[in-house]
Amino acid sequence: ITIIDAKAGQIVDMLLADGIDIGITAWPTYPEEVHAEQLISERYAVAARHDSSLAAVSEIPLALLCQHNYIERLGCEFDDYYEAAHGKWTFELNVAFSSEREDWIQGLLLAGLGCAIVPERMEMPAGIVKRPLTAPTVTREISMVTLRGKQLRRAAAAFTRIAKLHKWQEQE
Repeated sequence: ITIIDAKAGQIVDMLLADGIDIGITAWPTYPEEVHAEQLISERYAVAARHDSSLAAVSEIPLALLCQHNYIERLGCEFDDYYEAAHGKWTFELNVAFSSEREDWIQGLLLAGLGCAIVPERMEMPAGIVKRPLTAPTVTREISMVTLRGKQLRRAAAAFTRIAKLHKWQEQE
């Protein structure tokens, strides 16, 4: 089994091109030839340093982020997912920093240099809090995707059986 890290659209494209057997991804809708089996449903949240003004708010409307420095997670699917689910992006965020590296993003958050949108189940180090993103609330469904009717190789079939047996929603 080879694990490839890619955004949802790329995973679906690789699946359709027969470049991969299985994908684990989140996308609002899939092409007809893709079978998606939901594993986890989770909301997006805003991460910020524990003593920031955002940490004092119980829920954070997306428009409120425009008033703060934003730390962009370049590997994050939020922008693509938001546009696929809700249409064109209507907010102008003040992007202060951008990185593909989660450790750098977390370091910037710990330094109090801004906030970031993250999945609600994403582990964060002590000193960073997460608050639900609202207005709109954006929920993603993480699914295991395969091509309809494709015979999976033995390792891929075993992987799907194990994934289906796991109690995904019970993991906190």
